[in-house]
Amino acid sequence: MLMTTIFYHVDNFCNDLEKSALSETTQKQVGRKPFMRRSEIVTICLFFHHSKVRTCKDYYKIYIKGIYKSAFGK
Repeated sequence: MLMTTIFYHVDNFCNDLEKSALSETTQKQVGRKPFMRRSEIVTICLFFHHSKVRTCKDYYKIYIKGIYKSAFGK
């Protein structure tokens, strides 16, 4: 439940940031469409820094691929 709440606020912030950046300049995105949204990446980083896991690789294996697998898409 905490992750959902944090993601909600981060997603709103990222959407507002993109809207303000897009209104200033319109640029064509080059390359493939990313698998994860910016707000998902920021949420993962926030939870990693608040966890007791020492390395990002271990955090990814234990939490993202294990416990929170259903919370994130691919």
